[in-house]
Amino acid sequence: MKDQYRLVEFNLNGKDVSCMVDARASLTDLLRNDFRMTSVKKGCEVGECGACNVLI
Repeated sequence: MKDQYRLVEFNLNGKDVSCMVDARASLTDLLRNDFRMTSVKKGCEVGECGACNVLI
């Protein structure tokens, strides 16, 4: 599948970071799996309950 992965660059807690991510991945998964931000919690797994909100 073409364009399945994207380069994502952002500032995480004051530090500039970048990584290649699957375009289908959630921000919650990116933060927990790639950056070990275990304070980010999943709730309903579909984004309806609000437990995975991230301040931008």
